[in-house]
Amino acid sequence: MGTSSEEIEKCVKHLETGQHIHRSLNRLLRLDASLSQFTLYEVKHLAIRYSKNSEYETVSKDLLAKIQKLEDDSVFRKPYNTSHSSHQNRRRNASTSLSSSKSHSKLPKICTPEDELPSLEPPSKSSSESCVVTQKDVIEVTKLKNLEESDYDRVRPTLVTLSAKQLKSFMDQNPRIELIGDGLFRRHCQMDCPEEIPKKLTTETWRTLHDVFINWKLYQEAKVWEKKLNEGLKNYVKLKSDTQ
Repeated sequence: MGTSSEEIEKCVKHLETGQHIHRSLNRLLRLDASLSQFTLYEVKHLAIRYSKNSEYETVSKDLLAKIQKLEDDSVFRKPYNTSHSSHQNRRRNASTSLSSSKSHSKLPKICTPEDELPSLEPPSKSSSESCVVTQKDVIEVTKLKNLEESDYDRVRPTLVTLSAKQLKSFMDQNPRIELIGDGLFRRHCQMDCPEEIPKKLTTETWRTLHDVFINWKLYQEAKVWEKKLNEGLKNYVKLKSDTQ
């Protein structure tokens, strides 16, 4: 019999708030939970966090090994996703037209697995970008569901350069992004924002995290220019005093 999501959620809340850490890690290690449950509640990333603490290192690494085994097993057992209505329509249309089509007619395309990573390209800048968002700029939220840190390095250049309009389109077309992509956005904040910010914004939306990142970049650029101006002013004052 599988483990209830409520039990996992309780342990995760304790870990996120720093309460009953050892007990919660041990409980998650003993639970008969599925990979999808561990993925939904970001158990792996909590285990990685606590594995850096010598007090919880052993049990955290045991939990990571358990999750890794589930991930390895899922590679061979995971079926293709055929639940989409478009796929069902293709199958239905293909079966009804077989009698009238030629023997060498094309077969319906097979849906790609849900966790396959899309190949993303940085958004191209053009004069019409501010008013038009192309289909290529839309990222399917299900494609981001099982991203790990190694995969995130591949899509990060695109994610951090999305324009405001592309970002709004992404949010509007993926209303469940806060639930599914929370772990991805935390990693975005941890990897691309200053060290002290992620702790304050771990539950915020992608829009907020992205804005924080952009604002931080602007702030850093302003500080660089301020430093250059101050240095230039000092040099000017020194040069003026030397000539007098």
